[in-house]
Amino acid sequence: MVTIFPIILYIYGAIIIIGGIAGYAKSRSTVSLVTGIIAGAAAIVGGYILTGGNLAGLRIGQGIAAVLMAFFMMRFITTRTFIPAGIIGTLSLVVLLLLLFLR
Repeated sequence: MVTIFPIILYIYGAIIIIGGIAGYAKSRSTVSLVTGIIAGAAAIVGGYILTGGNLAGLRIGQGIAAVLMAFFMMRFITTRTFIPAGIIGTLSLVVLLLLLFLR
C-alpha cells in the first residue's frame, strides 16, 4: 500500500525531530530534545509500517498526532505563543485529520 499517508508521516516526524532539536538549541531543554526525537521517530516508524500495508502504522501516526495536538493546543491556550505551541498544535491537528480519512 503506497499512498501519500506514509509520506505525510515521514515529513511530520522530521518536523517534530527538528522542532525538538530547535527547542534544545534555543533553551537547552533536554525534555524538548528527547520527546521530539521519540515522537518524531515514532511517526517515521509508523509511516514505514504503513508503507508495508500494515494499518498499525496508521494507528501509531494517529496516536502521536493526537497526543501532540492535545499537548500543544493546551500549551497554546495557556501561553498564547504561536511559536512553537500553535504551529505544532495546528500541524498535528491537520495530520490527524488527514490520517483519519485513510480508507
